[in-house]
Amino acid sequence: MAEAFPNIISVERVVRDRPPGGRAGVSPPVIQAMRIFQRPVCFIHIPKTGGTAFRHYVESLYRPSEILRIMDLETEQKRLEKQPIGAETSFVSGHFGYGFAKYFSQEPWTICILRHPVGRVLSTYFYWQTVDVDKKKRGVARMLRRVKKMSLADFLEDRVVRPFISNVACASLGQLSDEPFDGVWRPEHTALALTRLKEMDFVGVAERMEESVEQFRRCFGLPAGAPLPEENVTSIRWREEDVDPTLIERILQLNADDLTLWRAANQRLDEDMRSKAPCQAAAEPTALERFRPKRSKGAAKYSLGAAPLLGAGWLARDHRADGRIAAFPGPSTIYVDWPCVSPCTLLLSLVDVTKDVELDRLKVEIGNESHPIRIVRRGSDAIVIVFCSKMPAKEGLVRIAIATSEICHRAREGISAIDFQSLFCMTSLTWLAGPQQNIFFAQHLVEWIDQRSIIPEHVLTHLSNLEVDAAERLRYCESLLLAVKRKDAEIQTLNGIISQRELYILRLLGEISEIKKMGENLSKPRHQTE
Repeated sequence: MAEAFPNIISVERVVRDRPPGGRAGVSPPVIQAMRIFQRPVCFIHIPKTGGTAFRHYVESLYRPSEILRIMDLETEQKRLEKQPIGAETSFVSGHFGYGFAKYFSQEPWTICILRHPVGRVLSTYFYWQTVDVDKKKRGVARMLRRVKKMSLADFLEDRVVRPFISNVACASLGQLSDEPFDGVWRPEHTALALTRLKEMDFVGVAERMEESVEQFRRCFGLPAGAPLPEENVTSIRWREEDVDPTLIERILQLNADDLTLWRAANQRLDEDMRSKAPCQAAAEPTALERFRPKRSKGAAKYSLGAAPLLGAGWLARDHRADGRIAAFPGPSTIYVDWPCVSPCTLLLSLVDVTKDVELDRLKVEIGNESHPIRIVRRGSDAIVIVFCSKMPAKEGLVRIAIATSEICHRAREGISAIDFQSLFCMTSLTWLAGPQQNIFFAQHLVEWIDQRSIIPEHVLTHLSNLEVDAAERLRYCESLLLAVKRKDAEIQTLNGIISQRELYILRLLGEISEIKKMGENLSKPRHQTE
């Protein structure tokens, strides 16, 4: 499957496979492609660490039914005490501590992202200044209303706020096994947090998110992709250099242990990036199954709404339930189990296309090959027709890359993720292949065009070519039918000859029998005859 999955096979993968009791020894083992699906994933989401975009990226690998977000920790813990997290749940995330892993019926992969305490505390302060208080619980809403009236100096010294900003990472990773998680740091948490940092299956650093995501992909045998789009970003833009240095110093005093933990996370990331092991070429069949299009008569279709998505450059499924939104600037990539080995036509169904987007400048690569495309557009809907004349060398996971960096009227510089996120929403990919490819393709386009009352000239030309091709195929089929009829006539003639010969043989056998009887009579003595 090397050709189908180049980014996993051709590049050595960093691995820290955890044996019972700790992480790998001196010689890391070879990693299996997409090993992330061998266990459930437990994501300890420490607030304001860039974890939302990372969570959305990992969630995209699963079906909605396989995902559990812990929104109300106290309520969920009571439920899980009676019924642990079963095999039907593959990804769990929330603002909980390390001890939450005990609620899994199978040992999970444990992962988290850490951020420098100064950036995390300042981001928390400015985020709370703008958050919608009405959507929060009564106690939290009361605290947030107080925070909105505070200066940063008052915020840092407030006793109610303190547990949410002081050594939060150490409190999360250092949770004692016999204590409920309240997020409040205690001195005994720090040593345990540093130990667990080494034992966890993956630890990323928010300030090095691109490296962290690449290391995550290497660690779990996932293909490389575009950087993550920014999500859940604080709307008030701030810079650390604009903050009073005495307040920065105060933040560091309140988070001395978190700073130590953050430095240890950076050191581990450096070690992991240096420690490399090759990845096996084959993934488990059950892992491939989730990225396989569903077949119907004359076509194979992959719907991006509920289906898992292996790739990058897409906003979270939360933004739209029936598809995935391509994020600026891309590229947006998707790996699918290619459903055919013959040349085919691929249809990309788009909705909510931003009016500034120039779809004619879109580029589509399958594997490492660029393919010609045609666009059929009506308002905010469009179909991208990809003519796939060259097929992947082998069956298996194939990368489809949609280059979007050059399709916007506006210049790339100065466009932030907040100002301009959505380019278009892709709802499905449809393959039209086999002997009836052109007929089904023509029917599909005619139906789509009918609904939107638009017939562009290049579509009419293409449909005309398809009609000629279909007529040639029909003539060929008719000639084959005539040949079959001629063969049938020859076979019937032969059957007649065989029947006549069978009758002739039967007559001969009868005559032979008569001759035998006559011979027997002649051979008898005369007196016996008399």
